[in-house]
Amino acid sequence: MKLIRSLSLAVVVVLLSGLPLLAQGQIDNPVYQNWAKFKPGTRVAYAQTSEVMGNKTESQIAYELVEVTAEKVVVELSGSTTLMGNKTEMPKTRLEYPAKTDPADPNAKNALNAKTASTEETLDILGGKLACKVFEATVEQQGSTIKTRTWACDDVPGTLVKSETTMEKPVQTKTLMVLTEKVIK
Repeated sequence: MKLIRSLSLAVVVVLLSGLPLLAQGQIDNPVYQNWAKFKPGTRVAYAQTSEVMGNKTESQIAYELVEVTAEKVVVELSGSTTLMGNKTEMPKTRLEYPAKTDPADPNAKNALNAKTASTEETLDILGGKLACKVFEATVEQQGSTIKTRTWACDDVPGTLVKSETTMEKPVQTKTLMVLTEKVIK
């Protein structure tokens, strides 16, 4: 059960955690640039399902833009997880994304890689079509192979539209995250 929560948290952290700024070598932060196009009150929400050894976890995750300045955007993360019928609310967390960042920041690298993805796919989501950039990653770590396929669209706050992650061993896991709500202000 803790593994499921850890995997869910890992996906969120990889996609949206911020790192401190370094004084030199700053670049425009692609995460900031995407969110800054929208007004406070803009919201996106996702349904996430994870399955580990036959145990299914369902989560609802939402991001709401609360502040936009020339220096940063502030996004509030909230959600809940249901495991074996028990629902747990996630405490609200404020995420800050600076306008400038270090090019080594994982968020910047992921966003830049999404912009240079070699494949594209149109998804039917929320009653409309979204032209997405698709990128895939495979990571070998401590005897495990983790494969991720992500669909991103610049018209979606935060860019995430859909994500699939699988791990075959030591424990077979599968996580699917799909956009369920998009409110643009």
